[in-house]
Amino acid sequence: INTEGNILSDKWFDDINYFNDGLARVVLNEKENFIDTKGNILSDRLKWFDGVGSFNNGIAKVLLNGKYNFINIEGNILSDTWFDRVISFENGLAKVVLNEKENYINTEGNILSDKWFDEVGDSFNNGFSRVELNGKNNYIDTEGNILSDKWFDWIDTFDNGLATVVFNGKHNFIDTKGNILSNKWFEMVGIFNDGLVKVRLNG
Repeated sequence: INTEGNILSDKWFDDINYFNDGLARVVLNEKENFIDTKGNILSDRLKWFDGVGSFNNGIAKVLLNGKYNFINIEGNILSDTWFDRVISFENGLAKVVLNEKENYINTEGNILSDKWFDEVGDSFNNGFSRVELNGKNNYIDTEGNILSDKWFDWIDTFDNGLATVVFNGKHNFIDTKGNILSNKWFEMVGIFNDGLVKVRLNG
């Protein structure tokens, strides 16, 4: 009901949520949808869903027949592909899972990388996220580019433009252009402080 005392919609629902981004979740006959502040059902012309998430930056998760997708505030389904699992958008990208492979999708509904990975990080950190393929790790940027030609056994997140990487049991650092910092690989490395870091080699 609005501040003038008018009932918003001719429909009565089994459950409703609070408004967020101008839309609220509604439940009717075990199906879910959204209603706007004028009483219009967001996806009535398309379909009602088995489940919906909350809107965040104009996009919400939807579930139908065991598959997931996203819907925008215009009521458009984001992707032609329906996924086995999705994670909510953060900084314009969301993790998606299909046939036990993982990737990202952007707010235009485009899959970020042509390559599907065994695992990707849940979100990007300093413009990069971790990807894993065949037991090896690398970084992907927000344009879908793989950072390094070398795939590593283990990688850390970027901090001040550098990240620790491990290859064949040896440690080094990589920068955001994909360059390995040192031509030596170490048994152990620490954390940079005042531009310097402790390293160990041959004990």
